[in-house]
Amino acid sequence: MRWYGRRIRQGRTVNTAYDGANRASGVTGVLNGTTKTYVGNATYAASGAIGGFNYAVTNGVAAGTRTFSYNGNMQLGEIHDQAASLLDLKYFYGGAATTGSPGASTGANNGNPTAIVEAARKGSGTLYNFTQTYGYDRLNRVNAATDTGGWTQNFSFDRYSPPNPTSSRRLAPAECFHTDLCLWAGSGRRINNFL
Repeated sequence: MRWYGRRIRQGRTVNTAYDGANRASGVTGVLNGTTKTYVGNATYAASGAIGGFNYAVTNGVAAGTRTFSYNGNMQLGEIHDQAASLLDLKYFYGGAATTGSPGASTGANNGNPTAIVEAARKGSGTLYNFTQTYGYDRLNRVNAATDTGGWTQNFSFDRYSPPNPTSSRRLAPAECFHTDLCLWAGSGRRINNFL
């Protein structure tokens, strides 16, 4: 089933274009007769996962291109922007050293990312680099998360509920400099935006 267009608010319509394999290839919007391209030229990896796309296209010129690479297990290796505002996320699995190539893994790779190296810059501003690491319990549930910026969060579980934060060091929302990198839940916990 294709989703060709949807009226979001009065006067605004969002349309999705599809390629020959019935995969989304672009997203445009119309507001009061003005058309804007949000995503264009989407490509896909052999596995069917997204390979890349242009974003914020104005008069046929993209403000940036986001590419996705995958390791031999078809796990996300890197998300990279080629634009004035840089976003580069490198994923590592099974406790692999974060100095290796993106998507690196060890024999302990069970599909859970154990580290993400992040670089971000908004416009021509300061480049921020930090590493997030994740720990898991025997049932593959996240039980610890930290980053080199000083943020940490530990979780406990019982059989009836989602993870319960047990201890944390929270950063003030102002320290979350790039909306693509983190979101803030109502409790003030930082939630990583993986895609």
